[in-house]
Amino acid sequence: MYKSSRSYFLVIFILALWSLAVAASFDQVLNAPYLGAQFEADIAGKSIRIVKLTPGSPADQAGMNTGDVYVNVENSAGTRLALTGYEAISGRHLLHSYAMTNATRDAKANLAPYLAQDTLIFETISGKRISVSPAKWRPLTSLPIGMFNALLQSLIVVMITVGVLAFAKPTFAMYLLVASGFGLGLNNLLGVVFNSQELSGLDDISEPLFTLAEFLALVFSHALVVLLWHFPGRISRFPFGTFMFLLSLFILTSQTFQYFEFPIHPYQIPNLLAFPMALVISVVQWRRTRDKPVERASVMWFVLTIVGISSIVVVFYALPIMLNYPPLLPPTFASFTLSFIFIGIALGTLRYRLFDMHRIWWRVIIWFMGGLVVLLADVLLISQFDFDQDTALPLALLIAGWAYFPLRQAIFEYFIASKDVKIPDHIPALIGKFSGAEGSEEFDGRFVAFLYKVFETRELGHVAYSDIDGACLEENGLALRIPRISGSGSFQLIGKAGGRQLFSLDDVAVANSFVRLVRNMGDASRREFEKLHQERQRIVRDLHDDVGGRLLSLVYQAPSEKMADTVRSILGTLKETLIVVEDTQSIDFQSAWQQMKDDAITRLEQSGFVCRFDEAIASPRVLSAREYVNLKRIAQEVVSNIIKHGQKGPVEIAAQIDAAGLIEMSFTNHIGKEDCELHSSKRGLLNIKSRIEEINGWMKKTNSVSPAGQRQFSFELALPLSR
Repeated sequence: MYKSSRSYFLVIFILALWSLAVAASFDQVLNAPYLGAQFEADIAGKSIRIVKLTPGSPADQAGMNTGDVYVNVENSAGTRLALTGYEAISGRHLLHSYAMTNATRDAKANLAPYLAQDTLIFETISGKRISVSPAKWRPLTSLPIGMFNALLQSLIVVMITVGVLAFAKPTFAMYLLVASGFGLGLNNLLGVVFNSQELSGLDDISEPLFTLAEFLALVFSHALVVLLWHFPGRISRFPFGTFMFLLSLFILTSQTFQYFEFPIHPYQIPNLLAFPMALVISVVQWRRTRDKPVERASVMWFVLTIVGISSIVVVFYALPIMLNYPPLLPPTFASFTLSFIFIGIALGTLRYRLFDMHRIWWRVIIWFMGGLVVLLADVLLISQFDFDQDTALPLALLIAGWAYFPLRQAIFEYFIASKDVKIPDHIPALIGKFSGAEGSEEFDGRFVAFLYKVFETRELGHVAYSDIDGACLEENGLALRIPRISGSGSFQLIGKAGGRQLFSLDDVAVANSFVRLVRNMGDASRREFEKLHQERQRIVRDLHDDVGGRLLSLVYQAPSEKMADTVRSILGTLKETLIVVEDTQSIDFQSAWQQMKDDAITRLEQSGFVCRFDEAIASPRVLSAREYVNLKRIAQEVVSNIIKHGQKGPVEIAAQIDAAGLIEMSFTNHIGKEDCELHSSKRGLLNIKSRIEEINGWMKKTNSVSPAGQRQFSFELALPLSR
């Protein structure tokens, strides 16, 4: 409770300070001399030009017009000032050297006393003189839209940053984000002052404000670079944060005291240095998180918000300025665009759609690259080959169509299309997987194995016993929870594509479709099973009542006891067959094993063989009717072949069940005849093989030489608990 109260107090305190700064900015702006005209600098012509005029303003009432060019200003005492053009420069984005900075500062300082006069005279290039009286205060309605735009973006960034500072877990990455946010938010607040300027600056505080703005811009850009270095994990132990701090301090000192001048544009290059660093660091973080899908999605989100949005500002604002072209994005909207970095980070902090990040990321990158290719091709054709715009744009589109779009399609198919799970591709495997499945437990087991393979899942997660309506994402897309086919409980798949990807909303839809399909197949299978069961019951009744009754009559009417025993044997075989057909009874393995032993002893000893038995039962095992009858008849067939082809002597028979319920049986005897049926793989072996496969077991036969030099035959079979 104390921590929560302290967090809200921090939010209120910082927003109160921000409100005081806004009030101070409005006080400076509204109490500055006001003409009501927006001027454009013409440094080559040493003049200024009106590009916009506010109706009803002092300039409008004095007779000034849009397009007027002024070369001189004169005060009421008759002192004339020749304009240089630098007076109309309103921001450092227009300054390409320290020399321009000094000239602008001197020009504004020279003009400031004139604007403070009650009346001053502007002289046009044609010699026309216009007398105007600047207002001592400025109407609130005359403030430019760019000023309110800067105020809005400052408020958005500061609110997000304060929220992170107050409520997020304290980490080094969090403090970097806060530093960057306050840098951008306060820089935008200073834009409220700069965007209100008409000609001169604010005299004695103008230079410190410009220096503060540059410092805040460096904090914003360089703190984000350090953040990428540390998030989601620190790349190395190299003190990258200290390095960036010293670099920023060097840049700021050089700009303030003009020690070192960056080429092309001394005020754009320092912030642009952060951009290629961010690109390289993003690639490194991408590779480091290749086996961590949640962290990789976070990296994707930060790259989209930080590098993606920054690249728009670089392409449409910074690069044209550095090439001495007007920016394609006005300064106020460039700053507003950068504000979306913190909106995106706020959404990322909430892990908004993090599980769909890999799809969003690639599509945005492809979209951005498409526009960038056309733009760069257009600029190249115009600047290097002197094409006009009407010719350059179609050629740029042709270049993009022939070079970029085929490459884009290949990238799209590799990174996006080929990774999607398409239901039609898995229908054949689905049908094959569930053909012949019986019961909800078997359907559930096969369904888990099927989805495990479809999504190339890394592992199975928690199994819940509460029901869910449909598939859903968990752990930010790292896991996918799916309802069981039986409708009772759910299970969890963890790590799509071996843990390299997150599950997406499309995967949820695919899983739900598979659930519906398999449930429909289960319903159809149950209906078919009921029909087969009813047919089995009819066959069992007919055989029991008709054939069984007749055989029982023969037992009592047999002319001899030997004939009666034969009929009783046939009747016993019929009962076993009915048990298999009905498939409703089960028998303990030890009871079945005792019956098989008794039968083997009786038959083998009557034929002159000696039986030796070995048993190792580690766990109980219950056989279905079909398993029982098949194992019994396999044992009978093996014993029959031993009697027919084996050498009189010991027959070793073994049976064991391990802790997992696996049944293993073996029969070993010396071969008496070279052409034995088992050795030559004739009808007896084929029948045995068919029976063991019918109950999902397997068999193995081996021929070897015993230590006594006799040829030895061994037959082994195994029956797992489930397969």
